[in-house]
Amino acid sequence: MMPEIDGIEMCKLVKNTPFLKETLVIFLTACLEKYSHLAGFEAGADDYINKLIKPKIF
Repeated sequence: MMPEIDGIEMCKLVKNTPFLKETLVIFLTACLEKYSHLAGFEAGADDYINKLIKPKIF
């Protein structure tokens, strides 16, 4: 949930920039939808890690 562009677009920008194309891109996200994983890998991500957020209830 980035403010200007999403992670998929950022990944594409990094992977399509000649001096950054060898940079590892790892998504760390709270999005659990399967299509998000697929979109990330199609954009050039090297890995995709889900955050398991369990907020404490007081």
